[in-house]
Amino acid sequence: MSFIHYPMNQIYLKILYHGPTESGKTTNLQWIAKKKQADSLVFEKDFPFDLLTLPMEDFHTYQVRLQLQALSQKFVEKDSHLFILNGVNGIIFTIDSHHEKLNANLKSYESLEKDLEEQGYNLHQIPHVFQYNKRDLENPVPIQELQAIFNPTRRPYFECIAHQGIGVLETLQSTYELVIQSFIGKKE
Repeated sequence: MSFIHYPMNQIYLKILYHGPTESGKTTNLQWIAKKKQADSLVFEKDFPFDLLTLPMEDFHTYQVRLQLQALSQKFVEKDSHLFILNGVNGIIFTIDSHHEKLNANLKSYESLEKDLEEQGYNLHQIPHVFQYNKRDLENPVPIQELQAIFNPTRRPYFECIAHQGIGVLETLQSTYELVIQSFIGKKE
């Protein structure tokens, strides 16, 4: 759900980076903050998510601000992350390409689906993309295998090396475009 701040003529849209621990969510935000003009970047040890606010191109007469959030997995067990899912406009599911992380990726994705359902959302009705991160590994899980497991409906996906910025901005741009299309559809 977007937030429109009428006095400031701004629209805030929320995109959540979700995935297992150390899959590259925060690394994505750090790279984006370095390459774009970010309003704020908050990384707090005891906070349930990292936050980056990013100005985008204007939409009609409104200034668009993306609130990018990367969920800290240490709060998953505490259920304190549920409020983060409230009002989400788009999701980037960040997958760690290590073979030994496949189970953690699956658990994180199933948890996301379940948590969204508990709040009345359906993951398949929310714009989301898959980011297959850590593609610079010596022997990453093949893309075809990741697609078969996570993306049988063929949503957009991106191969990524977040610590080098490869695929980071492309993933964000694609998600933003899906969110804007969804936003326009809901306004009509």
